[in-house]
Amino acid sequence: MTPQTEPRGRPKITEEWLRARVTVDECGHWIWRGTLTATGQPQARIGGRAGCVEYVRRLVLESLLGRALTAEDWADVICEVRGCVRPGCCCTRKPGPKKGVPRSATAKAARAQRVVAAHAVVE
Repeated sequence: MTPQTEPRGRPKITEEWLRARVTVDECGHWIWRGTLTATGQPQARIGGRAGCVEYVRRLVLESLLGRALTAEDWADVICEVRGCVRPGCCCTRKPGPKKGVPRSATAKAARAQRVVAAHAVVE
């Protein structure tokens, strides 16, 4: 089973396709069973050996939003769980400080509140 391709050439995934490739952990996160990049970004080869490699979170967000993401939109997860592709955890963000830059306690607390809120919306 492969994802459908939209007229503009971007793959469109279904929930069935996604659920067949994840394991749900004890907290409800959908952990990608396929390949991850060095930074933990889930990726999939769409279209067989001759196909292209796509970032799964980006495909999830495009499917949820019904539009292609712009080059400035980064696909991320608010839960910060490595390999998570759960639609309720996926979000877009703009490029910001590099990874490894310490966050303030206030920023960490605000992110934790958003994670709780996202889980409540999806469940």
